[in-house]
Amino acid sequence: AEFLRLSGGLPTLLSHCYADPELPLLREAGIFAVRNATQHSSATREEVKQLLAERRTRDPNRALPMVDESALLS
Repeated sequence: AEFLRLSGGLPTLLSHCYADPELPLLREAGIFAVRNATQHSSATREEVKQLLAERRTRDPNRALPMVDESALLS
């Protein structure tokens, strides 16, 4: 998890958490990977929250699926 955060891989991982009609299980695999990456690292959890907030402010009119951020807190 630390390597993923320190190497800048979190944006790539988060990009797999959105629906793709051609790869329907990609979203579930991405969400599971984010869960595993954030489970024991508060620094990684905080960076994921920051990246999600930046995405919302950068594309305010784009319809993004809701991400349950409460899962990032546990």
